Amino acid sequence: MPLVAPELIAALAQGEDEFLAMTLSGALLRLVGSYWETIGEGFDPAAPVAAGHGRIVGRSNAGWLRVIENCTMVATLGPRISDHGGFVNLAAGIIAVSAEHSPGSPRGPRARAGRDQAPPAPRLVRFEREGAVWREAARSNFAVLPDARPTLVDLGSAAGGREDGAHLAVLAGPDAGRYRHGVLGDPFEATAIVYAERHSLAPLATITLPEPQVFEDITLRAFVDPDNGRTSLATVRSGDKGAALVLVGRSRTDPAALTIIAEGPALGMRQRWLAPIAAGDGLYAVHTPHIGGVLTLYRRVGARLLAQALRTGVSNHMIGSRDLNASALVGSLLVVPSQQHDELVALDLADDARERWRLRLKAPVGALLAVGESLVVLDGSGRLFGIEKL
Repeated sequence: MPLVAPELIAALAQGEDEFLAMTLSGALLRLVGSYWETIGEGFDPAAPVAAGHGRIVGRSNAGWLRVIENCTMVATLGPRISDHGGFVNLAAGIIAVSAEHSPGSPRGPRARAGRDQAPPAPRLVRFEREGAVWREAARSNFAVLPDARPTLVDLGSAAGGREDGAHLAVLAGPDAGRYRHGVLGDPFEATAIVYAERHSLAPLATITLPEPQVFEDITLRAFVDPDNGRTSLATVRSGDKGAALVLVGRSRTDPAALTIIAEGPALGMRQRWLAPIAAGDGLYAVHTPHIGGVLTLYRRVGARLLAQALRTGVSNHMIGSRDLNASALVGSLLVVPSQQHDELVALDLADDARERWRLRLKAPVGALLAVGESLVVLDGSGRLFGIEKL
């Protein structure tokens, strides 16, 4: 599949019904047939973008919210946006992460921090459109990770329908001194998860971990249990025994609490991490993706997640990166980089992760994106290519 872009590419994104690419210069492109169309410029190429409800949102290269509706840039007013925080498009609003910091704290999420420094205090912010301008309408009263990627999910609210009953789950309580690892690009780790009402951003339910534990993650993955249909959040809890995959759900006894409803085995020692993969109705992770790379299948039995090693020598993350999209599911094939990121490996999840093919690359894998029955690959040099009909 020829995908020769007019410029080098920094990131890939899935639009509502289109494939998007962000160039290194901050131009947002979409593929129309075999041609690239520029639909916006002036974006921060290192920040995420999100599409939904007829709009595309991101961060401008000056740090402000950037909104495209019907291929037209719309004015915005409000706080500066965190340089790595994610976005959620709602029917009548946009959720972003602010770039606020507490007095005396480091002036950026990449700054080094210790227990003697105040953690950053970025907040969830809801923008709503007033006339021709998107303005701040609500702000959370709790701090979130500087690079948090909020997730819209229904954890059992009374209303029906996906968005009617869904609210925002986000990694919160940033701390730079509790668990020093920095595998995701900065020293800050989450000590809490908050489930927040999507309009007011007020907390509906919360879980806070005791020391020395953290949630070593930036995003929460909605997981629907195939046995009971209940939705929970898959994430990584780390501590003295290293990382473990956990499922977090609403407490059945306390409506204001989230709780860990199931957990897998820990990896055994500090600074040993795993990268989750929610693949269809299956739950997987690559254990130690930087040193060994073991693809592992999880099966829930009560409060336990039983782990079964399937393959070694694979990866889905590069150390220090915030990009958690280095794997893609196309049909039953899970495509992941090799341990050295110099090959793509296609594993058939319907056949015990049997290897179906392997492709040598000229440059390390940057990101993967499934587009229908095809796969789009961004390599570390900023070039794209496609693999059709996997």
